Amino acid sequence: MKEYSMKKRVITIVISMAIVVLASLLLSKMNPKMTASGEDGFRYAQGLYQNEQECYVDGSRIQKPSVIKIPDSAKVMKLGDDTAKVCTIMGIAPEAFKDETQLEEVTIPATVKEIGKDAFLNCDNITKVTFLGTKEEWEKVDIAEGNESLTTVDVECK
Repeated sequence: MKEYSMKKRVITIVISMAIVVLASLLLSKMNPKMTASGEDGFRYAQGLYQNEQECYVDGSRIQKPSVIKIPDSAKVMKLGDDTAKVCTIMGIAPEAFKDETQLEEVTIPATVKEIGKDAFLNCDNITKVTFLGTKEEWEKVDIAEGNESLTTVDVECK
């Protein structure tokens, strides 16, 4: 009888462990965003697309920046990894700079194709936005709602 009880416990433990492993795998597939740190003072999100050589700016590690200049590429390191990779900055993640009320100037590289929802929400002190691409490229950038602080100022294009 004790032998049967011990086998039952072992089977229960193995099944429980399998469920935990499967659940973590499913959750990582549902939310593949991985945070990475850049050497330039920004946080990055990778895994939003299949190409790991593309990433999104996910905020600043500098408290209350007044001026930000987003690079066109960055050397980033995923958390838990010890090798840095160069990624092209394809966009700005949702809520990346939300509530950065000190922010006055933003420079956006021509590589940016998308600005996520509320990326600049409540950044009402922005007076200068510079896009390092052409006017035609800026007009093609997908700017989600909640970014009126970017769209209500004249954007200087290069």
